[in-house]
Amino acid sequence: MPKTNDERYNMDELKKIHKEEIIDIEKYREYYDYNFIFYNNMKEMNSIENIRKERARIKSALESKNNPVTPFYITLYAAFLTTFFGIIISELKIYFIIIESFILIFFILILGKADKKSIESKEYQIFCMTSLQVLDDIERKKLRERKYKKRK
Repeated sequence: MPKTNDERYNMDELKKIHKEEIIDIEKYREYYDYNFIFYNNMKEMNSIENIRKERARIKSALESKNNPVTPFYITLYAAFLTTFFGIIISELKIYFIIIESFILIFFILILGKADKKSIESKEYQIFCMTSLQVLDDIERKKLRERKYKKRK
């Protein structure tokens, strides 16, 4: 585990990132420690170029996961409301109201699953952010080592 202040996360930064979410700060600490040990033990992470490649890979993975599904569900809900009010106006109210209530229950279940996915996505984002932080710290450490080697 990282022990020096340079290698360890800064609590002020964590509080700025997560404000009052203490649970997320604990996850951030766990992910940071795990990522630091993982990347520090990799032989490929001994060059700054490889560190930058890994950071670019993580950033692209994070951006690809940052595709919200919420607008899709809003359009589904709007379509449901328009059909529901259209059916209320029609003559066959009773049958269609029953059908629309089943459709409403179906949409509620879909939105519940979307909420679970957003929670998983948030944890994935925290994991990727800690990975990026670890890679930044390792890169700074390598640059410092290179700087001291040049001085000697």
